[in-house]
Amino acid sequence: MYQSFDKMKCCMFAMFSGLFLLTSCVSYQTVAVILPDETGVREWNNGKETLIKTSDGNTCSVAFDSSNDAQLIFHVSISSGNDMPVTIDPVAARYYSTVNGENIFMNAYNPEDVILDVRNSIKSEERSYAVSTGLTLAVGLLSLAANDKNFDTDDELDEERKNHLEQMNLLENRLAFWETKALRKTTLHRNETVKGFLVFNKNQEKMIKMIIPVGNTFFTYKYTLETIEIR
Repeated sequence: MYQSFDKMKCCMFAMFSGLFLLTSCVSYQTVAVILPDETGVREWNNGKETLIKTSDGNTCSVAFDSSNDAQLIFHVSISSGNDMPVTIDPVAARYYSTVNGENIFMNAYNPEDVILDVRNSIKSEERSYAVSTGLTLAVGLLSLAANDKNFDTDDELDEERKNHLEQMNLLENRLAFWETKALRKTTLHRNETVKGFLVFNKNQEKMIKMIIPVGNTFFTYKYTLETIEIR
């Protein structure tokens, strides 16, 4: 009887331990939800709700894409229906909000600034790797001359190369996103369209009003920000 009771205790402990592990893996993510009173055409595309607005011959559609700890990311598509050219500048896009009773506004990231920063980071990483491998080779030669068998030059170089390639991969992927996926400054002519991602810094806001200038029109989009559990 006691043996059966002990087995039962072990099973219950394992069950609760598993539940603890499951609940401890819960993470949280911010999602932006279009306010119910927003005007415009609502459509769904690959699970993302898009709000489409048209004014003065131009059409602007916005869909919340994703978020991380520091950023909110929206996908935007803008089409021109006017004879006069119109220039789309992502830096002019901004949102307004209220945080702790304080009114704030946030402009979207400037892709050209980010691209320049990433390119400089790539050059810096390449220089650092060259210096690091040079020092490793120098230490290896000194160790060889001193008959020090505790220092393995090949292992050190392999580890440095691994870290270098990982860092370069991160930087190159980031560069590719901002060069090819982000909404960049573009002049549209009649019947032309530009698409891309707008990226904003994220604060502690609960509601935002996004404004995207297109020609003489200021398209507005209102969202509530909700935190959901990701398991």
